[in-house]
Amino acid sequence: MSLADLTRNSFQSGISPAKWAKLCALFLSKQSQYTAEDSERAISNSVLVLFSSYPGDSTLQGYIREAIQQGLLSLAIFVATFLQAARSPELHNATTLDTLCRIAVESPLSSASSSATAALVFSEGADAILSTIRDALVLLRTAYTLPTSHFHRLLESVGELLMVLLNTFMDSGKCSSTQAIACIDDAKGILQLFPLNQDVREALEHFVVSLTLVAEEDPTATREVQMMHNIQSSLAKGDVLAPGSDTDEVSCGLILYHLVLDRSKNYGSGDTAHATALLVATFRVTSRPVTKFYAQLFLSAIEHLLQDLSHVARMPHVSLWRSFVIGRFPRLLVSFEKALETDGANVADLRMAIRDAWGSISLAPHTPHILLQYESALSLVGSSDQTVDTADRVTFTRLMTQQLMSVGLIDQVFAARVDPALGVENMSRLQSEAREAGVDLESYLGYRLSPDSTMEDTEALLVRVYTDFSSHSAFAELVRKRFTTLSANFDVDTLSHLARILYNNEAALDIVSLHIKISDLVVHALAVLEDYDCETVGDPQTAVSHLGDIVIFLQVTATRYNLPRQPQTLGNRKLDPNFLRTTNVTIRFSTFSPDQRGAFSAWFKALFDKNSEGIEDGILRSTRPKALLAMAATLCCSAVSACAEHKIDPDTLSNGISYFLGPLLNWTLLGIVQALCREIRLTRFQSFHHLNVLRTLLLSPSFPPPVLRLCGLSILRLLSTPQLQRLMPKSFDLRPIRTTVRQALGWTDQGSEQDSLSLSSQIHWPNQPHHAVQSVLAQMRSGKPPTIDVSACVHASTPTHFLQLLWLELSAAPSVGTAIDAVKRFAVFVLTTPRTPRTPPLLPIFLHNVFPSLMDTLDQQPTASQSVNAELLVTIVSSTVMTALHLERAVLLITGEQRFPLGEPSTAMARGLAADLRHRKNRPTAKLIAQRLASSATFVASFPVFKTEI
Repeated sequence: MSLADLTRNSFQSGISPAKWAKLCALFLSKQSQYTAEDSERAISNSVLVLFSSYPGDSTLQGYIREAIQQGLLSLAIFVATFLQAARSPELHNATTLDTLCRIAVESPLSSASSSATAALVFSEGADAILSTIRDALVLLRTAYTLPTSHFHRLLESVGELLMVLLNTFMDSGKCSSTQAIACIDDAKGILQLFPLNQDVREALEHFVVSLTLVAEEDPTATREVQMMHNIQSSLAKGDVLAPGSDTDEVSCGLILYHLVLDRSKNYGSGDTAHATALLVATFRVTSRPVTKFYAQLFLSAIEHLLQDLSHVARMPHVSLWRSFVIGRFPRLLVSFEKALETDGANVADLRMAIRDAWGSISLAPHTPHILLQYESALSLVGSSDQTVDTADRVTFTRLMTQQLMSVGLIDQVFAARVDPALGVENMSRLQSEAREAGVDLESYLGYRLSPDSTMEDTEALLVRVYTDFSSHSAFAELVRKRFTTLSANFDVDTLSHLARILYNNEAALDIVSLHIKISDLVVHALAVLEDYDCETVGDPQTAVSHLGDIVIFLQVTATRYNLPRQPQTLGNRKLDPNFLRTTNVTIRFSTFSPDQRGAFSAWFKALFDKNSEGIEDGILRSTRPKALLAMAATLCCSAVSACAEHKIDPDTLSNGISYFLGPLLNWTLLGIVQALCREIRLTRFQSFHHLNVLRTLLLSPSFPPPVLRLCGLSILRLLSTPQLQRLMPKSFDLRPIRTTVRQALGWTDQGSEQDSLSLSSQIHWPNQPHHAVQSVLAQMRSGKPPTIDVSACVHASTPTHFLQLLWLELSAAPSVGTAIDAVKRFAVFVLTTPRTPRTPPLLPIFLHNVFPSLMDTLDQQPTASQSVNAELLVTIVSSTVMTALHLERAVLLITGEQRFPLGEPSTAMARGLAADLRHRKNRPTAKLIAQRLASSATFVASFPVFKTEI
């Protein structure tokens, strides 16, 4: 029989604490193999283990108190064993943790703070004390994630215990650099994230300062020790796939940023199924309880909102991040919950988890500092917005809670705990108006957005939609349904009205892109443009104008969201959108087909012949809109050249150009302006006819603002060319053009223009991936949410070169203070997140092309560096291949489709990896990596090839 058996039997038999203590003393007197410390730890652990089954039990509390009073258990050993045990989720009961903390700080041997310090004497060295302090910091983090209650004061108790421990740490000079740096990182994380009691905060800050002095004595050695320590910590007792840090802000922050950045693409926010699969895979990889995962997602979202405040200050009504976090994110969480339920999770447990996670953030006194900071800054921004009444300004916490309640993730009772105002029926004004009209919100919005409404009324309604996050989903669904039905019925009148609303209001388009796939709208618009026949309509001029609105919508969406160039699928059809990207190409007349020559000659005569009677219905009926779009740039440039050669006079040219400024042809202007800019550069700024036409177009009040926004930056770069400014006559004033373009782009200061125009000179195109990776690592070190556009990095370089550069930065990051777990999470995100079709999957490229060369390089390094870098490499490789497996399973679970998001099956990647390692089995790096992978039970169970072939 052991002490654990004795304690369990005594407790279950109802034996009193005093009698139990005597039985323990008698048992230990007959056990010579126990040292004094071993016996104390055994006594403490024998009681602590029972708290997981009997939370907060008073008899078990009595056992602990009696053991301390009778000298069977020293306070130091109890505190050390308790804090180690408190890391286990099985002990994460607020009442249990609170009572155990109170025992530690209120025992007879530590009745006051001074005697508490005296009583808590550790026989171990400074490193052991630091290890116990780190355990206490973990407990403090845990306390902020647990639900609050009036029956305990856990945060206060943990804070008091932490202060007692900090007071026992007197001689920081005797601790190792490894423990010092680890403690500093843990303490700084607590100080940054949580609203601590003032006494606790001051004690912790003083503690950090004293340890920093130790860490700075030998920076080089310290960083090497820190890097190795971080790696070993992340591997957690040898398993390369064991969880790292207690939080995963890097993965959550990067995934949320990806969902917003690529919102219109596959695996973006608008692609519900695949976005959910990304969340499920991230959750599986982090290996955290779902409550902690939810909490980290909420915290990462708030961090992104805080970074977005500068945009909110400029445009208070419009914030893409607020639209995502409040209007879209709760619905993605619903989809995430359904996926986990399908995978076997209990829905009641999931609801409790999200309630506890949001409660740990929104309920006082647990509100984290980041949320308080955001609410405070947001109130300052809101107070400067004079267009919003004070009564209409609502806190983020209320809005988020309201949205979580509206989608069914939390109930009204819990919502009322967060904000009593939500205890009664709480509908937005748009919802109330819809109910008064006797229709649902989607139908009400459809009525208000009908073609009969004026553009002023429409824009006023859109402003209300922007700030009413509960209406975003209904608005997006309305747009999707309208595009589907109107395109099928060839109702170009109503469809053009909706397209005009969207391309004139990019914020509305962004809201739609967060909820549905923009490509679904684009493919229906392409079908209308392809199939609509002007020969059968009564008024072809009106029909062409309506089709022009659809073309501008396509141009805006294709450019704004960088939509893929491959053909789009609609049923059994393939519709190619690439003609939108070639409208600026000028074509030689000799290369036209006979039909194209006839159409070109007819249009040139109608536009630029002084005897022409204008554009007649016949020419509109006989020319397809796509054909006219393709030849418009050639028509204008040919006319300008003809004027320069005196074949047509300037008035005729001006009269013909004026047709393109009317609603009949203004949808062709994007290609025309781009072609004029190119011709100006090709002629080395000698052709002032091109400049005059460009100025005429850009300064016209009827030039469509959306088109000007699309080509504005290239125009400003052209106007900023020194050669153009030198050759330009003084009578030709460029300032009005520059002012007009800047206003269209929404730039209010000269600095915005200078920053954008000088970007390429500050960061050369080939150096942008290097700068982007370094920026992410700096963001992680500073505690800011990481952001990176991986697709842009790959396109600015090559996939292999980018991955080599990435490894160089990742391998150096731990030596400058970046946590190894953060480095791993960043690498996993880069290598395993699916992106646009134009960006190849990076993980297979890394494993097949980069990984073998990295092993060769590491073989040539000194033993110490080789070991450290090999550990980092094996951590990244194992985590990325496992993530690929989880992503495949998530996609299959949610969509029912057996697809391989990363280009090839994870099992094939694992087989290739095993073959590479087996081929190099006599080389030190490959041997170490193979041993580490084969020693991971999780990895081997997922990929049996590492059991049979390694």
